[in-house]
Amino acid sequence: MADSGLQALATIIKEDWPERKSDVPKCVWEYSYCTDELSVYDGTIFRGERLVVPQEMMAEMVWKAYASHQGLEVSLQQSHPHMKTQMDEVPDLPWKRVAAEVFQVYNNQYLILTDYYSDYWEIDAMPSTDSAAIIKVM
Repeated sequence: MADSGLQALATIIKEDWPERKSDVPKCVWEYSYCTDELSVYDGTIFRGERLVVPQEMMAEMVWKAYASHQGLEVSLQQSHPHMKTQMDEVPDLPWKRVAAEVFQVYNNQYLILTDYYSDYWEIDAMPSTDSAAIIKVM
């Protein structure tokens, strides 16, 4: 955990929150509304079942969420509590509903599949992106 704010947050979570806000470091004030939802496991901070991402990794994580083909608007709504709106119903089984996107990086083509049930995603290198090759990978 490189972010000094998250290091301070982890310490407070482990030691218990101070009773007075003046005793809480300013860098973690933004988490004071959800103290009962925060936990630390193996050096990683979670809010409920969601990972708390260090500030310096935010842009990269937003890109990864977008790249999983949920779309930027939906990804931000799912990852930021202040942007929630009514979403599509979640499937009842893994891999029952998936998103697929073909993309290219440095002249190499890839297929990313995202499971809507678990948000698990996988990326496969694609020597060809014709329908037969895509179906074979799926």
